[in-house]
Amino acid sequence: MKILYYSVSYESYQKISALLSCVNIDVTWIQQNQGCLTIDEIIRQKQKPADLCTLPDIKVMIFHEMNDEQIGFVIDILKQQGISVPYKCIVTTHNQSWRLIDLFRELMKEHEYFSAYEQLKQCIAQVSELQECVYTEESWKRYESAFMNGYFLLQKQSSTDELKAAIQAINDTKARLCKK
Repeated sequence: MKILYYSVSYESYQKISALLSCVNIDVTWIQQNQGCLTIDEIIRQKQKPADLCTLPDIKVMIFHEMNDEQIGFVIDILKQQGISVPYKCIVTTHNQSWRLIDLFRELMKEHEYFSAYEQLKQCIAQVSELQECVYTEESWKRYESAFMNGYFLLQKQSSTDELKAAIQAINDTKARLCKK
């Protein structure tokens, strides 16, 4: 059971490491210049000449050989201490050979997608706050069309760009609703 933790802040690592050492969880700090190493190389603490793969300024927690209950326990401890780690993943046979920089890029893409997905859900939920009878038919139809497009995007596999475009369209048409 091990956690790989990345942050450009060594103090952040020290705080998390001290906190989790109290519950016998080993935390390994990933350094910013280790981006070209694979997850497996970090786990096994293999050292090799560093290539130029600088990692972005984000916080990432990678769980190794931990089950859902253990991961939930760690996340609860961090929340209780007000510690936020936005990017999390589990080491799998699929990703253990990935370079850290590639894993981080994938995590950032996934985070962006799910953030857009949640934003679109919120936009869709806000339609209940509006009353169609208050707005002109033409402006309402534009809004309703944008809303329906967003709704249908949530029902199928959609790209991040499609989700963001739908959010923009809903917000734009909502801002242009004309009262009767």
